Amino acid sequence: MLRIIKSISFALLLVGVIGACAAPAISAPVSTQPADTAIPHILDDQITIPVGEGGDETIKATITGNGDIAVMVHKHRYDTDTKSYWTPLVDSLSANEKLRIITYTLRGYETGVRDTRIVFDYLKAEGVTKIICISAGIGQVCTNLQDEPEIIGMVKFPGDILTPIEADFPKLFVASEADSDSLRQTYENSAEPKTFKSYAVSADGPAIFSVPDVGLQVVADITDFINGIVNSQ
Repeated sequence: MLRIIKSISFALLLVGVIGACAAPAISAPVSTQPADTAIPHILDDQITIPVGEGGDETIKATITGNGDIAVMVHKHRYDTDTKSYWTPLVDSLSANEKLRIITYTLRGYETGVRDTRIVFDYLKAEGVTKIICISAGIGQVCTNLQDEPEIIGMVKFPGDILTPIEADFPKLFVASEADSDSLRQTYENSAEPKTFKSYAVSADGPAIFSVPDVGLQVVADITDFINGIVNSQ
């Protein structure tokens, strides 16, 4: 009897082993989470550009992006943040990896033209050969660069001196309805290719970006204009 019981136990054990071997292997659960995607680093560096050889005076600037084509945007010294007013436009343009946006603070109203020339020369020294200039409030800061071969486009807001632009690079003139007449005259006296945009707001300069609904459209229009220049290079 004992021998029979041992035989049955052995047989049951053997069946269990065979069944375990025949059962399909259980796979480890597969993660449904997407793999991490690397996001390209966008430079946003605070720099100072020396004025003259002594270096006692400097121009404060912020560089966003590291593309081969630069966009120059000036601000006034009473602005506390180097790019605060222009942030919506800078953020929009920074999506284009071919661009390097430099927003710089003028030391004063009377030094605007010279400061812009210093920033322009800084970019050239950095090896930048294609530059788009944006100006607001001081009409000459970009216009005085129009004969430079590195300039490939301009965006002009109304300013105190609105000299026509005779160069043949693309030009965008942007104004509120209140300032459109003065800027339109400059637009009409400027050479082709050129585009005029007027918006139904009272704000002017970069303040227009903060106007609900309209501000988004202005940012989109300027971004499309600049990206169009970049795509044509």
